[in-house]
Amino acid sequence: MVAHLRDNQLLLPGWSSSKGGRMRVEDSLLAESWNPDYAALGFDPADINPPFLGPALNELVTIDAAR
Repeated sequence: MVAHLRDNQLLLPGWSSSKGGRMRVEDSLLAESWNPDYAALGFDPADINPPFLGPALNELVTIDAAR
């Protein structure tokens, strides 16, 4: 998923300093979780707020802030 975000230039330095940047990353993570490649992980495409989303975004924000 991180590779998808990087490939789409969503993790450029400072992305987490704006609400819009955080929303784009969160939305992209959610949409990418619907990819059939991740089906084995049990992500529910009907869940618009899956349990992994908040912690994943927080971890990415922490990484961005440390740059």
